[in-house]
Amino acid sequence: MIHEQVFNQWLGEVLFTDHWPNGNEVRIEQPGLLNNPHKRVDVLILDGSMPPVAIECSKTASDADKDAQSRIGVTVKEFQSRINSSISLVIPDRFNEVSPSDAHDLIRSTPFSYALFQSDRRFPTSGYIRGSLDDLVHLVRGVAAPASVIEDVSTQVFNLVEAAANVLERDLETSTRDEITKLSRQRTIIKGLRTTALLWFNALATQSTLKNQGASVPNLQLVGKTLSPSQLLLDWYEITNQNWYAVFAPAIRALEISYSDNPRATTDAIELVVRAVNLVHESRAGSSVNFGAELFPKLSEDRRQAAAYYTPVAELLATLTICKDASVDWEKRDFFQEYSLGDLACGTGTLLRAGYLRCKYLHGTSASFHRDAMQRGITGIDISPIAAHLSSSSLAVLGEGDTYIDTKIIYTEVGGEEALIGSLELLNPERIHFDDFFLRIASSISGDEALRQPISVNEASFDWILMNPPYSRSRGGQSAFDLTGISEEERLACQKRWGTLLGNAPATKTAGMAASFLVLAERKLKHNGTFGFVLPITAAFAESWQKTRKMIEKRFKNILVVAVSAGRAWGDEAMSMSTHLEEMLLVATKRTFQELNGDQDYTEIHCVTLNEPIQNNGEAKIIGDAIQQAKSEIAPNAKSCLVKVGDVEIGKLITFSPNAGNPWSSVGAYHPDITETAELLSEGAIDWGSSESENLCVPTIRMDELFEFGPSHDLIGNLPRSTSPRGVFEMHPVLDPIDALGKDRSLWSTNYRKQQTLELSPTHKGVVKRSADESLLVQVRNSASVLHYQRNLRFHTQRIVAARTAQECLGGRAWLSLYHSNRAIMDIFALWSNSIFGLMVHWTRGQRTDPGRSSLNVKAIQSLPVPDFTQLSDEVLANASGYYQEMKNRELLPCCFAYKDKTRKEINRVVGELLKLPDPSNLIPLWCSEPSVTGNKEKIVSEIHRDLN
Repeated sequence: MIHEQVFNQWLGEVLFTDHWPNGNEVRIEQPGLLNNPHKRVDVLILDGSMPPVAIECSKTASDADKDAQSRIGVTVKEFQSRINSSISLVIPDRFNEVSPSDAHDLIRSTPFSYALFQSDRRFPTSGYIRGSLDDLVHLVRGVAAPASVIEDVSTQVFNLVEAAANVLERDLETSTRDEITKLSRQRTIIKGLRTTALLWFNALATQSTLKNQGASVPNLQLVGKTLSPSQLLLDWYEITNQNWYAVFAPAIRALEISYSDNPRATTDAIELVVRAVNLVHESRAGSSVNFGAELFPKLSEDRRQAAAYYTPVAELLATLTICKDASVDWEKRDFFQEYSLGDLACGTGTLLRAGYLRCKYLHGTSASFHRDAMQRGITGIDISPIAAHLSSSSLAVLGEGDTYIDTKIIYTEVGGEEALIGSLELLNPERIHFDDFFLRIASSISGDEALRQPISVNEASFDWILMNPPYSRSRGGQSAFDLTGISEEERLACQKRWGTLLGNAPATKTAGMAASFLVLAERKLKHNGTFGFVLPITAAFAESWQKTRKMIEKRFKNILVVAVSAGRAWGDEAMSMSTHLEEMLLVATKRTFQELNGDQDYTEIHCVTLNEPIQNNGEAKIIGDAIQQAKSEIAPNAKSCLVKVGDVEIGKLITFSPNAGNPWSSVGAYHPDITETAELLSEGAIDWGSSESENLCVPTIRMDELFEFGPSHDLIGNLPRSTSPRGVFEMHPVLDPIDALGKDRSLWSTNYRKQQTLELSPTHKGVVKRSADESLLVQVRNSASVLHYQRNLRFHTQRIVAARTAQECLGGRAWLSLYHSNRAIMDIFALWSNSIFGLMVHWTRGQRTDPGRSSLNVKAIQSLPVPDFTQLSDEVLANASGYYQEMKNRELLPCCFAYKDKTRKEINRVVGELLKLPDPSNLIPLWCSEPSVTGNKEKIVSEIHRDLN
């Protein structure tokens, strides 16, 4: 039997040899390391670039867990740094009989079982991760610095950068401040000066890292000495004469401008920036995060306007997109001379960095890997020169000091005389060249004209594309191309050019830029190449995305969509920081020529709903591996399977067959029976519990084939104090039941406390504007109806999907008016829409941008599938009207409580009887407990679980 101490020695030796060979970074059962003299660590990783991590090994799982948990919070005397992360590892039985000569090889090849401890948290909460030694090392590096540490350091660094900017704002001449602001491409002077301080921070941090990696760069004394800007310029000139032009050139130019104006102020600002760099070193979090990428979104207005943000789930997306499959020769020596990775909206390079590290993990190390990646293999484009610069910098330090000549990380213009539209210019296949703004600066500093050479971005040139594209669109309060220095005239010209270059491509401008970037990615990917996108979850549901979804279904295979359970990745925990949108990851592989030209059906789509957002990079890879395993192991005829880490269910995978771009209703869903039934209803069929579905008693048609639709609210009018010139009425709230009577009344808004029955009262009255167009006024008044459909349904508070009003009234912002000459048709439609059947159809088509909410724009409502009630007999319609009259004033519960709502149960019974539908009772609790229905509201979820159990 092996002694645990012997195994610890073997494990530590392999970690030292293979992963930390450059110093005294792996300590094996060394006494006196901890402040607590009674404790020692089996294997302690003391990599100077990250906080210490403990690995506790035992033959008994409970002992390993107990020891690992007890190491959390203990201080390592050498660094005076706390252990924030500890790993418990169970020693496999096969090591009991291994000889010492074979032990190292066995450690390299044996799968291990291990778990992570951080603070009071264990991952997974039960059971163990299964992975190789390389997987274990990846976890160690990914979790060493917890998010709380990174956020704390980021805040402190931001404050010092801001303080440095304030010094420059106070002491530099106005003309100098203006010049620096122009250089940094920011709208305001203070943001320009903050960005300048960030450039200096980034250059100093990069220089320090390169020196520590053994690169031939000047030494940097950051502690106990005032750093002279003049000497710093000489050092940076020397560095750019060797290499790293794009990293240091902008910092040099900004320092030249500032120093020539006020040497004292520049020195004071540099001192504050040096303190920020020292903070990063002291935190030992530098290798796990690019602080420039963390800070720039907080400093820049352009990133907020472009609606593109730092992506904390980059590791998960890279793991799902870049896989170890047979189509890639991962052993190829000159890997990045053959394979290529791109991000055409790269921002500060978070996704490119994750993609690079993923390729390195799968490839291993080779002499030319970093050089080839920087010079040939990686392409990044962004509309912000500072973001592109930070992207290049963050990649530069991954090479352990390896040099390269130039990069393909570039900046591209927006606006100007040509009304350029950034990377979307590449929608024109003839435009394949860009110039790098910062390489032009570098050429002026170094005198090397070769740096001005254009960079090509060819069709079908990438093996992998990773993107978190801008979501901007020209509606809903957002303005595409509303960027620094862009006039309204230029912006409108860019809008026009965008439409021209998009042409007949399978994307619409109303879907926003993200859809256009998907089209661009399809063109730039090689056949069998794979993209990974972060997208708004509207991409799965919105009518404006239908053409783009259809393109993906037809031209791609191995389609995977990952979402987080509704409301669990919201605000600060959203996939993209500060978007305040529900989002999803989309991964897909482009079909080969043979597959595209063959008689292929639409591919199957896999949808994964995770229970919780990703906590850190180390866990992201483990979750990505678990998703890939579930995807590969799901039974051929199964609709779903669990996604597990250890013994813990972390999510669910559902498979479905898409239908010509119709909404992907399984995205974010938990119960495949619900999505399948809802889709069948949308197609005019129902599953009666047999192996095959049957058609409804009447066919399904679009709603605009059944009803006439009233105008959208902006044509009807607007509330007081609105500056909108459109609309014929100014809308005022009705004061009481008497005030609700009369002409020009409107069902304008929702009120879940008052709107609890099928028949509602008007909420507003219209006063004709003096500027109202007479013909539009007549048109709007003629749209008054007694039937209305809700556009923004909150399942956990609201009750009514389609409502009737006793008197004809207008629609409004929340309700769209519908009309049919046969009032019985409107009666049965009101019943259908508020039954579980109508709710599920609405749920499949609604946009789930907010937790527990399903929104539909006018076009989406018009395209909603609905039974063709005109084909029902007069007797059935008469019965429907009778039922409606009986139930119109009965109160309903919020939609999420449909399983116990007596009124809705009666509506379900009536609709089922009229349309010969099966009893839906067994499906209602499943639908009610869907996260996108409850919004994961704790009180509601608890009540549902209590009732159903």
